[in-house]
Amino acid sequence: MLRLLAFLLLLVSFPGRAQQPATVIQQVNVVDVRSGRIMKEQTVVLQGRYITRIGRRVSPPAGAVVIDGRGKYLMPGLWDMHFHMRDNIDRGWEINETVSLPLMLANGVTGVRYMAGNAGLLDLRRKVESGQVLGPRLVVSTPILQGRPTKQKHHYYLSSPARARRAIDSLASLGYDLAKVYTCWPDPAVLQATAQACRRNRLPMAGHVPATLTAAQAVKLGFSSLEHLHGIREAYTSTEAALVAFNADVCITRRSLFKALDSITHQLVTHYDAKEGARLARLMKRRGAYATPTQVVVDNVALSDQADSLIQFHPHYARYTPPELQAQLRKEQAPVLEARTLVGAVKSENAFAEKVIRELHRQGVPLLIGTDAPIVALVPGFAVHDEMERLARIGVSSRAVLQAATLHPARQLGRSRELGQVAVGMLADLLLLNANPLEDVSHTRQLAAVVVNGRVLQQNELNRLLEEVQARSH
Repeated sequence: MLRLLAFLLLLVSFPGRAQQPATVIQQVNVVDVRSGRIMKEQTVVLQGRYITRIGRRVSPPAGAVVIDGRGKYLMPGLWDMHFHMRDNIDRGWEINETVSLPLMLANGVTGVRYMAGNAGLLDLRRKVESGQVLGPRLVVSTPILQGRPTKQKHHYYLSSPARARRAIDSLASLGYDLAKVYTCWPDPAVLQATAQACRRNRLPMAGHVPATLTAAQAVKLGFSSLEHLHGIREAYTSTEAALVAFNADVCITRRSLFKALDSITHQLVTHYDAKEGARLARLMKRRGAYATPTQVVVDNVALSDQADSLIQFHPHYARYTPPELQAQLRKEQAPVLEARTLVGAVKSENAFAEKVIRELHRQGVPLLIGTDAPIVALVPGFAVHDEMERLARIGVSSRAVLQAATLHPARQLGRSRELGQVAVGMLADLLLLNANPLEDVSHTRQLAAVVVNGRVLQQNELNRLLEEVQARSH
């Protein structure tokens, strides 16, 4: 009731927006991703940016644009909760705005969490919010934070507790949505100061579990989402302490991860223990911490030893990836191809990760859909569907996969009162599908229309976005 009253007050406060022609989707099947049920033959009214009415006996307002929803399914828009832009290549910024964002929308991705932010992305977020740029809703992390010197672009080296506190205070004041924490922190005092400053600034932490910590320690430190199963994998073994010590040594001594991975994977596979992992699962549920597996990254690395595999297994790659980005990806693939043992280790780790993900799902740990695109030939937007289908093949239920792409992102971002469900008062980020996604998550590819922030993009407009991206990529 309070949410509805606040929503009605918002409409009164902005009469110009409220008087815009409504959009009405008639007799559509509404997907309740929370319960896994279908509300059949509903009429859904969109006014401005919001859903204003839902029901079986709702009449379209005068002058409304009416969409025939018979036989179709309406669900919340998808999120990619681990995405990057590539500004280390020619036309990087242009590619991000004119290739990545349109590809997201054309695939029904209405929200993106950038996990290596910068001032330019804050400006892009503002442009999207103001309507200057058509794109999905953007959430922008801080630049990547780590505790040892680095020459990498958009990485912040926090050399002391005092510097960590100053940096977090400054980044929070600039409007970043979360702190992205990276792997290596030789001085635990610096990491503690970083976490304390984040709590003081109410800046959520997410990222790689630091190599010197267990996943449980990272959750207790304040991590709201754990990326790539880092730390989680080790928790699902009987030798977690030894593995964390090994990871810390690799980090602190700057040993080659490629050379170390074979040994790490052997330990993971040999000492798998679901009962040990259950303790972490209980903690994550209790603390509200999420896991972002990004399995499609591992899949693509596992294919890297096959010369044409990336194009063969990802037909959208050649069509929608600009030559500058293809060249950079080939450059990054070179050391993987040289380290032949790496690919074998990754394949073994992939099978191990499947077990871990099945257990996380079985034990009720909330998952997030994230892709790490556009690295390793992952195509923005398309990769979200690849990750969803990958989790479904592992054994995650269709309902849980849909929640990982819709409801869980909204909750993890603290925006569940306005995103993640089809309900009155929610922001209109929606997908109109030609088939039931609860029966098969691949049905989320069968788009009839996408609604982003109240703007309806019909099938012909989605096709045009793809055509324009293809033209820019050649």
